[in-house]
Amino acid sequence: LAFEFVREVLKQKGKELLGLAWMGLTKIEAAQRQLDAAIRMFFADDDWVSIHTLVGASGRILRDLSEQRETPIWTMFNRTIKPETCNEFWRNVMNRAVNFLKHADRDAENILAGVNPRVNEHMIFLYCLFFGFLEERITNDMAAFMGWYVRIHQQRLPDLFGWMSRTS
Repeated sequence: LAFEFVREVLKQKGKELLGLAWMGLTKIEAAQRQLDAAIRMFFADDDWVSIHTLVGASGRILRDLSEQRETPIWTMFNRTIKPETCNEFWRNVMNRAVNFLKHADRDAENILAGVNPRVNEHMIFLYCLFFGFLEERITNDMAAFMGWYVRIHQQRLPDLFGWMSRTS
């Protein structure tokens, strides 16, 4: 009898009682939260695989939105990659590890090799730029990360910003 009562209550008000009522969330909000969480995990020296998964999920949303809105960063980034290799770049360079970490339907027995955990910092920086161009703002976590990144990679940044100015 008690089981029947619980089942009936859960059927009627289950999500509310269990605190599972779902809040509304836009794609850009999801991407922001994923990217901010990845940044906090990065600075906490947390698991690189989890960071990579979050950055990849956020990046996919940000790339899709950037492409749809034809943001300057999307246009500039894709203009520098040869058209015949553009899809290959996104698939093999940016998505290979991310896809490995979220799918097992075709490669359940494979081993992910050749991934340097330091790629996370470059991906986070890139997707902070994508977010900034989309939203015309960045979060405090993104600002802190970008400041750190610029300081750590200051020797390479003239090449990056030279590349950006040549392609705009």
